[in-house]
Amino acid sequence: MTALESVLLTGFFTLAAVGLTFVGTLRANRETIRAERHTLGLTLGAARDDKIWDKQTAAYEEIIAYLLFIQAKRRLDVRRRHARYNEEYEQAAQRLLGDYKPASWWELQARLAAYGSSEAIAGFEASHKADTDVAVTLIRLADLEQQSKDARQSGAPHQAPPIEDVHTARKDLDETHGRADETDQGLVKLMRSELNSKPMQGDTVAVPVVGNSHRRRWRRASSA
Repeated sequence: MTALESVLLTGFFTLAAVGLTFVGTLRANRETIRAERHTLGLTLGAARDDKIWDKQTAAYEEIIAYLLFIQAKRRLDVRRRHARYNEEYEQAAQRLLGDYKPASWWELQARLAAYGSSEAIAGFEASHKADTDVAVTLIRLADLEQQSKDARQSGAPHQAPPIEDVHTARKDLDETHGRADETDQGLVKLMRSELNSKPMQGDTVAVPVVGNSHRRRWRRASSA
């Protein structure tokens, strides 16, 4: 082999080595970019989930406050049908309820539809139905008692509704009231369980890290 051929051959192998190095570097760069895009996607997804979680937490807090309020108000309404209370009691009841003005059922239902779970939505609808059942029973009992009062005042007690109907209405009121409280408490328990189930900050996922070789290594990266 001549000196010229030796030089040309050496140059060829050098160029080949440079080409292989370039190809390897390009491939590594592509994989690095792919890994960085994956990490960015996780970060943006976690940020979006955090915003939704904050909305859900706010909605659940407001609904829990609403449930506690209607439970207290419903309890007072029921007790008024069983006994007579003076003005002092009424003032104490108003102090208990305070100036709290809950959002309407429709507003709360809309927040749940946007951010709540299917179980919470179903529970809130069940709570509304149970509270409505109490209200209907209260109206029925009040109507029966008013009929009895009117009959006595008119001097025609025989026109009063049967006393059994009044007793039945009072029993129904106790039962519907108990079911309503149980339904509300079940919904509060469900929402608290969902709020406590959020993954803790620092939970990790595996994200690929590209080295200088074709073999892929892995590191741990936060999902938040």
